[in-house]
Amino acid sequence: MHEMTSGLQEFRRRVAIAWRRRPGRPCAPVLLVVLLLAATLPPHAHGNDQAQRALNAVRALVDSGKVPPNTVLRLGFKQGNVNAYLGNQLELQQEWERQTGILIETHQIPQLPVQQVIIQNPDLDLTVARNHEFPELLPLGLITDLTGYFPRFGFELDDDPQSGYIRPDLQAYLGDRVAAIPADGDPVVMYLRRDLLDDPVERAAFRAAAGRELGVPETWDEYLELIRFFHRPDKGLYGALEERDPEGAWMYWLPRYLSQARPYQ
Repeated sequence: MHEMTSGLQEFRRRVAIAWRRRPGRPCAPVLLVVLLLAATLPPHAHGNDQAQRALNAVRALVDSGKVPPNTVLRLGFKQGNVNAYLGNQLELQQEWERQTGILIETHQIPQLPVQQVIIQNPDLDLTVARNHEFPELLPLGLITDLTGYFPRFGFELDDDPQSGYIRPDLQAYLGDRVAAIPADGDPVVMYLRRDLLDDPVERAAFRAAAGRELGVPETWDEYLELIRFFHRPDKGLYGALEERDPEGAWMYWLPRYLSQARPYQ
């Protein structure tokens, strides 16, 4: 059985926008934060429309000279954020660079609070943060208040499952101000080996061992019971696949913690 869990969407929002401007090298204006992320919207009609408006606005900035030639955006991503921002096989990055002429330089950052990341990586222009960091980052000017840009450029944050975001109220807002554009939702997902669950031999063996029918687990105890039953490393079969990387394993612990009892249910 294979469980693939990435944390609960309501509690893990890693998409605050931290912006630092330093003298001595070409630097795109804060506006590009909005436009860059808008250009990474999903490939549906609504998202494409917003993305195209964003690209048009960036090209207008470049053509007007407000964005210097050979501007490079230095972006810091956690490993799990790369595809959300740059696309599979970097196709979004390549499309962005082709249409705007603004190059993207990427750096992988550790699972640390944003302020520590910025201290350790002072050359970053843009990085990501979780929503619980919004209250301390916005007053320090490390997050650009995006509220005024939305009506200006026709950008929308809605919870339409076909064209919007899962929980923009939790992902994007700090009070009535827009502090971030969501890029990483992290709903909890479990993948099961249906061929094993439906196998008559496995079903009979599990019934004899557990005294119940083999099926999708509904509790943590049932989940662990299935793991023990299917864990056969000598035959190349493992009961579950969960991350044990020191920087990412907390995501697998979090759903267990949150599911236990009040007040953290």
